[in-house]
Amino acid sequence: MVNRDLSEQPPEPGCDSNAVLVLEPYYGGSHRMLIEGLREHIPLRFELLTLPPRKWKWRMRGAAMTFSDRLLRTTTCPTFDTVFCSSYLNLAEFLGLIGARIGRPRTIVYFHENQLTYPVRDENERDYHFGITNITTALAAHVVVFNSEYNRKSFLDTIPPFLGRMPDHQPEQVKERIEAKSLILPPPLDLAALDAVTPPAKTGPPVILWNHRWEYDKNPDEFFHVIAQIATQGYPFRLSVLGQSFSEVPRAFNAAQRDFSDRILRFGFEEDRTRYLEALREADIVVSTAHHEYFGIALLEATYAGCYPIVPDRLVYREIFPERLRYRTTAQLRDRLISAICSIENVRSNDHRRIAARFGWDRLRSQYADLFCPEA
Repeated sequence: MVNRDLSEQPPEPGCDSNAVLVLEPYYGGSHRMLIEGLREHIPLRFELLTLPPRKWKWRMRGAAMTFSDRLLRTTTCPTFDTVFCSSYLNLAEFLGLIGARIGRPRTIVYFHENQLTYPVRDENERDYHFGITNITTALAAHVVVFNSEYNRKSFLDTIPPFLGRMPDHQPEQVKERIEAKSLILPPPLDLAALDAVTPPAKTGPPVILWNHRWEYDKNPDEFFHVIAQIATQGYPFRLSVLGQSFSEVPRAFNAAQRDFSDRILRFGFEEDRTRYLEALREADIVVSTAHHEYFGIALLEATYAGCYPIVPDRLVYREIFPERLRYRTTAQLRDRLISAICSIENVRSNDHRRIAARFGWDRLRSQYADLFCPEA
């Protein structure tokens, strides 16, 4: 297996019968994790064109021009059997710009998220152009892959009313055409890396973990509101607040760092992957209060690391976590946390790893092999 990054070196001319061109405008987070997993576990030749994970709106607008330009500037443009991209790429635009210069490859688009239902604080802020990009990309692709049924259904069901906003000449059967070539394939987790981290002996007050992006759609206000309630009532616990932050951080985090300083074990983004996995291993309870989640890698990793998961009864969580681990109201979340704290020895002895284990590469490798080599 040979892997090269075309972002750093020009491609070799000619055709490779096992060559996959990977186009990723936002090479970070779950997008990068999936691509690195493919390169490690699928015995094909993956050649990458990527852009750094920032300014996502500009990436969606400009990546097709950038990638086609890089390929067309080579002396002899290579050909590929397959093009694999995320939904951040305007695939229809890229194919129009590149023409036949890379052959007539089979195209696969992976939807980690979709712009039709991605939450915005004010619906008037939604930019319809990004939704159109997702739709035209799905129409242009041979195969459309979603990371969850929730993501697929929410996207497909929103297409008719979304296109209904067009003043006239709406295209027909768009939902049905995309649905016919769609499938569900979760992003595999690197469980071997978690297995390599020795779990610590857990003693003392339980560690409650938050390991999501520090953004409003993850609903940190509800989480810290409940934490404040159980702290006021005197229940013993420690707090680890991880996850990536950006230029605009919700005020709840600064307040939490001040108000719970005597309980905080870790606070902030952990860049070192091994230390991050160690932080997951030392935690006892992981909580989500998200208003938006299409899969939930961070929470599943924490679950496999040994945490007791408490998740809302909505979004993708309904298809992954059993009802007994889901809450419907803020009061139920508070009660679930108090119950877990008061019975922490039982919580530590229960094993919920099997919930996440089914998403390991050992379980999903063959499905990804079939995706790239359907006739093999």
